[in-house]
Amino acid sequence: MHAIRDSQFIGRRMRQLRERAGLSQNEVGALLEVSYQQIQKYERGVNRISVDKLQRLAVALRLPLQAFFEEPAPPPALPEQAAEEILLYQPISLSSRERDLLQCFRAIQDEELRLCLLTLMQLAAQMQRTP
Repeated sequence: MHAIRDSQFIGRRMRQLRERAGLSQNEVGALLEVSYQQIQKYERGVNRISVDKLQRLAVALRLPLQAFFEEPAPPPALPEQAAEEILLYQPISLSSRERDLLQCFRAIQDEELRLCLLTLMQLAAQMQRTP
């Protein structure tokens, strides 16, 4: 049986998974349509993150939602074990276009412009899904 996780635990896991994906608090804030200060509060467990926002983050990080509720796997003790270990949550490698897009997005300093671009991409993706 899994233990019930509190906001601090979920916040710590959110930070670990965000950092492992190489995303800043600003980038996650733009993705979730909140300020980086709000991301800081989520990560410290000061504020609770909604299930909707947590689900959006899980999709963006290409992780199952349960990744935010589980203890991280301990690092392998020996180099031989590292070769044998299979990580449960390994981000899918990005295509060259995805890497270029992310690199360009990160180069944009203006947070408002970043949010506009993110919104534009979300609308374009929605248009592709609707017949």
